[in-house]
Amino acid sequence: MRYVLLAGVLALAVVMTLGGCDGGETADIDGDWSAGTVTFDYGGGVTWTLREVIVSVDTTTTTVSFSGFDGDGLLWEYRGDYSRTDNRIVAQDLPEIDFGSEDQLDLRLEFTGRNFNGAAINWVYDGSELSDVGATNIRGTRGVRSAELEASTSADRSEKVKYDRQ
Repeated sequence: MRYVLLAGVLALAVVMTLGGCDGGETADIDGDWSAGTVTFDYGGGVTWTLREVIVSVDTTTTTVSFSGFDGDGLLWEYRGDYSRTDNRIVAQDLPEIDFGSEDQLDLRLEFTGRNFNGAAINWVYDGSELSDVGATNIRGTRGVRSAELEASTSADRSEKVKYDRQ
């Protein structure tokens, strides 16, 4: 089952990378984009849901971050560089921020006016070995943060389970 999921993730990545842009005007992508609730599917009924997901794009530094809260209220954030072609950005191997995890995230997003569509792929590692891959389609709209997202200083993530079982 894991190989079927991985093949599907890779096919989605190829489609998102090779799909064409409309050749129209270049969108202003700088700022915060709200994606709401995002659920990664790891196959076999295993999912991971993040709520209040924000994608932040900084065109000056060419960095992107993807952040949201899990079911325990813990903030997860991935941040790194992206490349841009017209209205499409591709960010690979975004490291998880703050907690030293080896997990990584890939984003392939295409922006159209006040919206974006794309895919997110979560690579989960156990040490140096890839242990799981989850993927999701993602869409969002330009959003404004009412307050900066903050990680809970009292939460101990080391004892939390990342996945939801259905």
